[in-house]
Amino acid sequence: MRIDRDELRAGLRATTPYLLAHHTPDAWDHCYRTTILGRTIRLCARCLGIYPGVLVGLVLATALPSGPGLALVAVGPLPALLDWTITGLTDRRGVNPVRTATGAALGIAYGVGLWTLVVDRSAVVFAVGVGYALLAVGALVVVHRKE
Repeated sequence: MRIDRDELRAGLRATTPYLLAHHTPDAWDHCYRTTILGRTIRLCARCLGIYPGVLVGLVLATALPSGPGLALVAVGPLPALLDWTITGLTDRRGVNPVRTATGAALGIAYGVGLWTLVVDRSAVVFAVGVGYALLAVGALVVVHRKE
């Protein structure tokens, strides 16, 4: 199999804007914008909270007893889900600091949940994850029906 270098370069040029922010230009208001070395970079506001939050959650999971950890897993994703759903169903635009804060709570829950799922093999954490997945799918259906 031969790689077409021109096609590869064109593909990289087309996808580069989405490496740090997965939003299309019509949703760039969901991103922070900064300039690095003369280039405009967009960072997804919620993801900017999620990824460091995952690292914090992994560290917390090693220090917390399971009770508070399970509470974080159960409650942490809720603010992000509510913010995302409300902004999808209403004319409320939302603001990036809220997206980042709710993303951090989500990330912490992900980190604690991942640790608890892998290390403790917790069926409760798995059930919470399935529950949130079902809620997210339901919210997607409702939001997309509105469009």
